[in-house]
Amino acid sequence: TSVDLNLKLKFRDLLWAGASWRATDSFIGMVGVNFSDFGSLSYSYDASTSQIASYQWGSHEVILGLKLKKTPRPACPDPFW
Repeated sequence: TSVDLNLKLKFRDLLWAGASWRATDSFIGMVGVNFSDFGSLSYSYDASTSQIASYQWGSHEVILGLKLKKTPRPACPDPFW
């Protein structure tokens, strides 16, 4: 069983920052920027608090996000079809 707690704060749909805690395992800090209607760039750092922490210094992630817009379906003129 695993428990995660997350918090994400947004500023004007442009910037965001967040934190996450995974019980008995790690703390994670995250920041990101939405650079257009279809993309974002994010960074996160995962600091381990488990027994493995003495063997590694944490991990870094850089994430490039793409938002694919769903095209609307045409309305069906016959609701029973």
